[in-house]
Parts: sequence; C-alpha cells; structure tokens
Amino acid sequence: MSKLSKVNFKIIAPAAVVGVAVVYFGLSSYAGGQAEKKLGDYLYENRLDSYVSWKSVSSSPFGGTVTIKGLTVESKEFIPVELSVDKLTIKNFKDDREHTRADLSFTKIQPVDPESSFARSYNDEIFGSLLHASGQTEVEPYDLSVGWDYRKDKRSLSTQLDVDLPNLLAGQVNFTLEGVRDIKSVFLLSQIHPALNVLPGVSGDLLGLNHLALRELQRDIENITVESLNFTFKDQGYLKRANLLEQRYNVIPSKVAGNTDKERKKLFEEQYKNAYDGCVSEFDAVYKNVKRACKAVIGTWYSQESGLQVSIKPSSKVRIGDFERLLSDRRESRRFIERLNLDVKTY
Repeated sequence: MSKLSKVNFKIIAPAAVVGVAVVYFGLSSYAGGQAEKKLGDYLYENRLDSYVSWKSVSSSPFGGTVTIKGLTVESKEFIPVELSVDKLTIKNFKDDREHTRADLSFTKIQPVDPESSFARSYNDEIFGSLLHASGQTEVEPYDLSVGWDYRKDKRSLSTQLDVDLPNLLAGQVNFTLEGVRDIKSVFLLSQIHPALNVLPGVSGDLLGLNHLALRELQRDIENITVESLNFTFKDQGYLKRANLLEQRYNVIPSKVAGNTDKERKKLFEEQYKNAYDGCVSEFDAVYKNVKRACKAVIGTWYSQESGLQVSIKPSSKVRIGDFERLLSDRRESRRFIERLNLDVKTY
C-alpha cells in the first residue's frame, strides 16, 4: 500500500490555481468601500463575472487587507470547478513592474454541493490516494495559505505554501531563491530533479509555454541559487489509519491460532525496524546525521513519529543544477549534502 509517496502538495494545486487566478487583480487600487466595485469591474473586464460570486467584500481603511466572504467559483468550461471558500483574506498585495507580492489565506475550501459529480471527482481524483489509503471517502473542508514576494529588480523570490487537511495531514513548504529571472520558473522547479518533488508545481502547458520557451526557462532554472528551503509534514490521522489498515489486511501472521492482532502488530514493528536499518545502511556513507533523519522519515511513514521537518541552508552558493550531484558517487554526494547544511528531524 503506497502512503507517503503519494503525499505531494501538487494535489492542492487545482484549488490554489483556481483561487489565485480569480483573485489576482488590481488590489493595489483598493481603498475602503471601493473594494467590491473593483472586484466586480475586474471580473467583468476579464469575463469571469459569470463564474464568481460572493456574499461580502471588505477592506481595511488603507486597503492593506481585503476580505472576501462566501466566495464561490463555478465553471463548466476547461476544467470543471464548483468550489466554495468561506473566507479569502488578501494581505500585503503589491503588483508593479519590479516588485510583486501577496499573502492569500483560503478558509474552508470545499465543493459547493457535496453530492455533485464534481464533488465525487474532487474526492476521487484529487484526494483519492489519501482518502482510500486511510479508509475515508471524502475530504473535509480545508485551509490553504499561499504567499510570495518576488523582486524582479533583484531577481529574488521568497514563497510559502501551507495546507491543513483535517484528519489527514498538515504541511508547509517555504523557500528563498536568488537569480530568478522569470517568476514562471518557480512553477517548474519540481520537474528539474526528483529531490525537489516536495515543491508544488504545474506543467509547462498550463503556463502557456512552447517547447523552445520551456527549454530556455529550464536552463535558467539550473542557475537559480538556493538560499533556504524548509519543509514540514505532520500526520493528522492519515498515516495512522493507513498503517492500521496495512496491519489488518496486508500483514499475514505466521501463527494460525492465538492473538493474531498482537502477532500482526509485532510483525509490523519488525517491518519498521528493517526499514529503519535499511535506511541507515544506505545513507550512512553520505549523511552524518543519518540515524536522526531515518528515524524522522521512516518513523513518520510507520506512524512511530508524528511528522518530520527538512531544512536546507547552504553554507556556500548552491544552484538548482547542482542537485544532480546527489546522483554521483558517495563521496561527491556527501560533500554536496554537507554544503547544503541539510537537517532532517522529527516534527
């Protein structure tokens, strides 16, 4: 049964992309009671007014914070969407030629109609791997936060993504990069190297890039410098239930008589120990804190730990293209990991 390998923040991307696409308009011109009018004008001008509705829009006195309550996004075109958001809060918005930033917080994202065909597809195709592995049929309303600060003049980008899926998991990823010529490149980071798969991303097709433009952008990505990266994962019941199901249906007791549940638990604990020992043996030569890292990763996988944290803070310049060194021999991999200042520990 595949569990954590299927946990990828890309599953959250459809909801995030829809929300960002709808609200990414001229918020810098907001002031007091003009917030709702500006929202309506933007949607009309971009032919989105028939897809989006809301109950109320309010703005702080100086327009620094905009709150949209009862937001609904419904569309039958392209990718069908029928989502509602209890509250969307937008802070620190700025959009000029050299500096783009925003902090978006979505509260209680869920299908408009839980019995609709969209809701069934939403649960099966977007969250299906999480739900089925842990014996659930639908995802509860969840919260999502997205933030970014891009300085085109300095080619620097800081961004973060937080998600809280009740009774499933909670996670956060944030990173700071230098040398970012085009902000589109950040959406393709996850495609450059398997080690970056924890990052959210979209395909080049969704960004409207042709093959030539995509190759040029990927070359730029390889020269981006990593200043820091942090990733956290906390189990909120998903792995615990998945592992209980694993024990019950996939762990076969060697004894026919006796306490089979106790025997299954013992065999599962042996699986954990073997996996932990295998992790230590495989990475001992390349990472000095391998025991702590394996305890965090393997322990989380087998529900012996509640979660894990991964952080990178390079001691010297590290480019995205340098991550290919992880595929080199053990000596070069070890030197690269030391340069990364990689730290993996329990949550």
